[in-house]
Order: sequence, then C-alpha cells, then structure tokens
Amino acid sequence: MHGAGILPVVPSTGRALVLLRSQYVSDPLTWTPPGGGEDPFDDGQPRWTAVREFVEEVGRPPSGHLMPLATVYNPTGPFHLFVSVEPKEFEPKLDW
Repeated sequence: MHGAGILPVVPSTGRALVLLRSQYVSDPLTWTPPGGGEDPFDDGQPRWTAVREFVEEVGRPPSGHLMPLATVYNPTGPFHLFVSVEPKEFEPKLDW
C-alpha cells in the first residue's frame, strides 16, 4: 500500500501550501503537504492517489502540471510526493 501527496508551489510569490494535520490522525499537529493513503479506486497509481487526496483536503484539483518530487520509504509503504507548479495562489476549502 502506498501514500501520495502534492506540494503546490507558486513561483511568482515563492510560496507553497502545507497543512497542519488534525490532532486526531496519525502524526498529529505536524505540517505536511495535502496527501494520504491509497484507495482501491486509485488502481495502484500514486498520481491518482495524490490528486484524489488533494481534492479531498483542499477542495479543488491541482491546476499545475504534476511532477514527481520524491519517494520516501516508510515501514507502512512508500509515500510518493509530487509538486504542482500553480499559476497563482488560491484559497483552499479545508476539511477537518
């Protein structure tokens, strides 16, 4: 099982979006890019996991081109991080 996420960056402002995790999840109260674990609907594709999780957590799909940034291997499986170069900043509609 894999996890995946997307780090959205805006070159014109030099800013990136990271989220503060809820106190009720694993690794509580830590900063992280939007992301999460694989669902059966993701068909084993980390990119699909990353986009689905981004939409769930931010309320919109990434508008930039997704590029692989890193893969971290954890005891629970690999976590694939992508970067999305966004044309402008946006206001996320965050879930809990």
